[in-house]
Amino acid sequence: MYFAKYTYLCKQNTTRNSINEKCSRIKSAFASQFQDRLASQYYITGKPGEPKRIALERKLVEDKSGLIMK
Repeated sequence: MYFAKYTYLCKQNTTRNSINEKCSRIKSAFASQFQDRLASQYYITGKPGEPKRIALERKLVEDKSGLIMK
């Protein structure tokens, strides 16, 4: 459910470096807590200025906010 917020956050104003820095911090947080095989499913990926993605299967995401498009 928190990842929906980050997906939405990283789709907004992607040309601002601030967003890329936040996505990098999120990646670092997952990498420090989990093995890469698991953590990589939660990494926010995408080149600067382009839409961001999270590899986690949608069926594993609970979205009560309605921010995730299906």
